Amino acid sequence: MIHKYISILLLFSLSISTYPTISLSKNENNSNQQALQAFLTFEKQIYDLLDTAMGSLNELGEKPDMKNLYKNVWSAKQKFFDTSLAFTKLKIPPTLPDDIKASLKDIKDSFSTGFDALGASMGYFLQYIDNGNPILFDRFVEKREEGVAFIDGGLTSLASVKMQLSSIEFKLKPNTWIVGKRYLNELQNITPSGNRSIQSQSEGN
Repeated sequence: MIHKYISILLLFSLSISTYPTISLSKNENNSNQQALQAFLTFEKQIYDLLDTAMGSLNELGEKPDMKNLYKNVWSAKQKFFDTSLAFTKLKIPPTLPDDIKASLKDIKDSFSTGFDALGASMGYFLQYIDNGNPILFDRFVEKREEGVAFIDGGLTSLASVKMQLSSIEFKLKPNTWIVGKRYLNELQNITPSGNRSIQSQSEGN
């Protein structure tokens, strides 16, 4: 009889000792899920900004004439500068762990710097196609490569942060970014007209 009571007491003690562990595990899983959901929402905002910005280059895929090329590149320049500003205003979810928030702060700074550089590169390109100065072409390429490097770095870092929160497989580089980079690279094949009237014609419409 005594052995029976001892066995019951041992089982009762074991259930008490394991319950906090099970409860803690559930709370930890809930916390991880909440963090992942907050991250996914933030990630979507980043991709939306990226898609909108790079979508401004779609017209370049249609091989526009010089006048429309100027318009399209000028529009892309403005969109890149606007996107750079939008990234500085992007709010990081306060519910995320501090280390994740610090990483996302660096990431959005990379995107902002990258799009600012791309905006500057478009400005140099507009001047280049207007007068054919090779120095302006070199500046265009330099700022374009700088912008691409910062944005590629931001996307890679974003992927690394996501891996800390989830093992879900995903694309490292959104298709819009890949296509947009191709259009940016193709710009260097444009032969400048040397005709300053392109800018005045474009602004007059």
